[in-house]
Amino acid sequence: MTPTEFYRAERDQADRERDGAASRARVLSRLRLFLMLLAVGTALVSSRMPPALAWTLGLGAVTGFLVAVQRHRRVLEIERAAWSRSRAASDGIARIERRWSDLAPPAASTESGGWPERIARDLGVTGDRSLMHLLGAPRSALGARRLLEWLLDDPASIDVLERRQQSVRVLRGQERLLLAVAANAQRSAERPSTARAISAFVAWCEDAGSAPASALLSRALSVGLVALGVTGALLRSDVGNALIALSIAGQLVMTGAARRRINQRTKGTETAVSQLDGLVRISEQLVAAPDVEGGFGEIQRHMRTERITGTLRGLVRVLAWNDMRYSPLSHWMANALVGFDVHLDAALEQARARHKPVARAWIEQLSDALALLSLATMAFEHADWIIPRFDDAPTAAPLDASTLAHPLLGETAVPNDARLLAPGATLVVSGPNMAGKTTYLRAIGINVLLAQAGGAVRAEHMQLARCRVRSSIRVEDDLGHGVSLFLAEILRTRDIVTDAENAAAPRVMFLFDEILHGTNSEDRRLATRAVQERLQRAGAVGVVTTHDPLIATGAAVSLHFDAEIGRDEESRPTLRFDYRVAPGPAVRTNALALVELYLSPSSVIPSGARDPLDDDRQEHSTLS
Repeated sequence: MTPTEFYRAERDQADRERDGAASRARVLSRLRLFLMLLAVGTALVSSRMPPALAWTLGLGAVTGFLVAVQRHRRVLEIERAAWSRSRAASDGIARIERRWSDLAPPAASTESGGWPERIARDLGVTGDRSLMHLLGAPRSALGARRLLEWLLDDPASIDVLERRQQSVRVLRGQERLLLAVAANAQRSAERPSTARAISAFVAWCEDAGSAPASALLSRALSVGLVALGVTGALLRSDVGNALIALSIAGQLVMTGAARRRINQRTKGTETAVSQLDGLVRISEQLVAAPDVEGGFGEIQRHMRTERITGTLRGLVRVLAWNDMRYSPLSHWMANALVGFDVHLDAALEQARARHKPVARAWIEQLSDALALLSLATMAFEHADWIIPRFDDAPTAAPLDASTLAHPLLGETAVPNDARLLAPGATLVVSGPNMAGKTTYLRAIGINVLLAQAGGAVRAEHMQLARCRVRSSIRVEDDLGHGVSLFLAEILRTRDIVTDAENAAAPRVMFLFDEILHGTNSEDRRLATRAVQERLQRAGAVGVVTTHDPLIATGAAVSLHFDAEIGRDEESRPTLRFDYRVAPGPAVRTNALALVELYLSPSSVIPSGARDPLDDDRQEHSTLS
């Protein structure tokens, strides 16, 4: 069964379960209404009925109503779970088929600036039709944030990467677990702001001290006021009524102060509370699943040993009671009769003090687990993608990949080899417009990012050494700060060279698209060669795309893409691309043909126009 067939079968089954549950829910809803009306009607006419019959009908109606309510809740839960599973399966099909408009926005985006934000923008990691869309299962803000760290930060150690790979290999074969977790994440309805709210929740737990003695004293006093009210009710006299009034007044004064403390202490955690139940359910799934090799298994064992999930389930239950404030009448009555907020205040303080040691560990480990599940889901959905091999040995090739293709292009992607076989290796890729140069550049970069996150890559073979990816693709001017396009390119290039010359960090892999295109050809040629030589001396490796093959230094390897330019029956230009990279520099351009095809009639472009690369080809031949 292919991944698409699996998802369709699961979606169809979930839809049937949802429809059946919805039908039962409608019946139970009507039954609840009937039983409630029966109970009310019996109470209204009970004086005209035999007592035995009235009690039988009344108790039977009330009992039946309570049973129907409980059953209705269970059926609604089945309906919600089936809807979530159906939606998760539909999302899986949309990812496989690259139907971007059917996918929800990614659950996280880059906010730190610097290289992570630049790389994410240059290589399509975030935003519309991005890598984060393919990594969207489960849709968890915590997992998405951790994935962005793994993708965009400097690479982890080989040991850490191999443990991630071990887990992804095993988890990609556990499609039912992957779908179940994705469905639970759907139910959590996490938003990008959830990660910040969860951080606020962790800080709230860690800010706890020991439960103050005043809280225990307040609880004792509230219990005393309850006893005073009960005594007054039993007396059935003016004195009793006074005792009841005193009890209610005392409870309301104490609960008012307790509510102010609760609001102050829980400020900023409200958004997180609505998500915690779903996250705890996911944790319970992970703990119950069979042991998995690698980093995922380490998380499972730690959660079991520390009993983190059960401990936090108790905290979620306590926090859920705080939602009582959204039912004003019930909240007021609970405060007046039993001092609800006094007891809740003390219970919250005790709970967060008890959970202080485990909250951060739970969130960190759950973030790692969700990130691994996302990588495994993408590997499951693309069965032909492989897990690459890392080799940091000095003699190992920095990158050796065959039939490498861009992950976002689906079945239309054309695979090409990419080889940077020694420190300082540079590929200078030339060719006409639209022939595939930038896509080739991005395919290399995005697959390297995936590999260094621990995921599968779109290739038949890939071996690489850990590296820091640095890119200059989407560079823009900044009028507000007086930075021209060329200056912006220079500053980006400076940052890449500076990082490359940091010998204490992993090697840099640079990706330049039309390097220094903001200046004239001769200056660009000389400057680009100087930049290449400096990067090569630093041991950096990378790819430079260009329309000018003469920028290549003697140490660089020249590759090119080509296009077939012809004429149709009406003498209009035709273009055909095969998107295959080939050895050597480009030998023709297509800019004039594109202008003629899209912008102007054929009379605008002289039929005998000279190919602007003719002189460059002659010069390149002389240099060779």
